[in-house]
Amino acid sequence: MAPNVSDLIIDSKLEVESFDNYTIQTRLISNPAIRQRPTRERERWQRTKKLGNGSYGVVWLEKCTTGPSLGEVRAVKAFDKEIANMSIKYQRELEAIAKFSQEKYRDYFVRSFGWYENENTVFITMEYLELGDLEGYLKTRLGVKTRLSNAEARQIAQQLLEGLVFMHDNNFVHRDLKPANVLVLHQGPEWWVKIADFGITKRIDGTELRTVIGTEAYLAPEVRGIYTTDSQEDDKHTFSFAVDIWAVGAITFRMITSQLAFPPGRKLFDYVVGGQPFPVEQSMSSECNDFVIKTMAASPRYRPTSQQALSYPWILTQEPISNDSDLPSMTRIDFHVGFCTMEYFQ
Repeated sequence: MAPNVSDLIIDSKLEVESFDNYTIQTRLISNPAIRQRPTRERERWQRTKKLGNGSYGVVWLEKCTTGPSLGEVRAVKAFDKEIANMSIKYQRELEAIAKFSQEKYRDYFVRSFGWYENENTVFITMEYLELGDLEGYLKTRLGVKTRLSNAEARQIAQQLLEGLVFMHDNNFVHRDLKPANVLVLHQGPEWWVKIADFGITKRIDGTELRTVIGTEAYLAPEVRGIYTTDSQEDDKHTFSFAVDIWAVGAITFRMITSQLAFPPGRKLFDYVVGGQPFPVEQSMSSECNDFVIKTMAASPRYRPTSQQALSYPWILTQEPISNDSDLPSMTRIDFHVGFCTMEYFQ
């Protein structure tokens, strides 16, 4: 570990002996109710199957077979320290994960239980959500595109914005918000989702965001180098929290219409540069259309903040929840883990 590592990273490191297919973790166990002071207990975590692959690593499912956590499961992300000069980047990820794994954020973000390492690999332990990610619920099934009702989409959009308020207030921007990075705790019609795995983070000290990172379908136009004709010079070299707001609008459009607002081609260019109208959809209520149009404003200067977006009429509407979406009544059994990207402003 390099010098100047934050206390958040140090405090979240686990005491672990790592082997090929299992680990032995030593924990301090106490129980004040019976005056049991902390004692060191060992538990074995067995690797059971691969959950997913990402650009920088693999995610495994592990199950505790002996010790205080017997029977519990967790997801463990493993990545090589040397890939893409990871020696510094993985520390930034650890800091972000430790930050948003605190108790007060548990309802909005997938939590980490700590991390450990060996000579070549860093391992991050995370809660396992067996229902998988939102992308799995929006995919075409048997030739039929699935979509959510306006009311269900509103639930998810509101929860994403609530999480982004915490992130933006702490000067973090996600930069790769998409359905694959939204994990499902409870599926509809009463949805509960969490923003997933923080991926490779970058801390900015007195500078602006410039690096193009993310998934094209949900990338704001300024990140892709597409600017309005009256863009200020700063818009052409930097971007900020507004990229996350665009992503929320893009996800909302996809949830309700089952398609992308701007599929590959010239449509995004024509909208931003050519001044073409936003592609309004009849399946979206007028208030939802207004929400999406404003969150996907061509210029980042005209998009709301995450806090402002939470006060929009569509988000505040208490629409009745009914199970009338085209989503089949089924449970996701496969698990996808997205590797998203965040940056830190200071």
